[in-house]
Amino acid sequence: MLREAENSLKSLNKGDISEVRSLKRPPEGVVLVLESICIIKDIKPAKKVLSYWEPGRNMLADPGAFLNSLMNFNKAELTEALVVKLKPYIDNPNFRPAKIKLVSKACMSLCQWVHAMVNYYYVNLTVAPKKAALQEAQDRLEVVEIALAKSRARLKAVNL
Repeated sequence: MLREAENSLKSLNKGDISEVRSLKRPPEGVVLVLESICIIKDIKPAKKVLSYWEPGRNMLADPGAFLNSLMNFNKAELTEALVVKLKPYIDNPNFRPAKIKLVSKACMSLCQWVHAMVNYYYVNLTVAPKKAALQEAQDRLEVVEIALAKSRARLKAVNL
């Protein structure tokens, strides 16, 4: 899912993002996608109407930098609190890539990316402890291999 979302992002160009930014009255799907990305990037809504549209449009001001920021997003920044904030979007039947594609190809890719980030978070909850256990085992193995090498060297010295 993550690779698919990244490949979908790579297929976007600056014009696709500029097209989204230029919308005067964006469809609901476009708004949902930009809101979810603003939440991930910790961009606050406009205070007057608690709308993410203007802050979201500002986020798209430099399409190249925006796409690059998504491609290089530090997935370690995904927290439980962030995923809880995204849950209403993820659970929304209108926030599915297939539905979003009907209103915007660019936003479909962005929607896939948001879903992939949430999925990554949940997969990482399972994988992170296993990675830590693996690292601990590798560290212990390294210590044992060093001791074994020293013992072999001593044995070799005795046999000479």
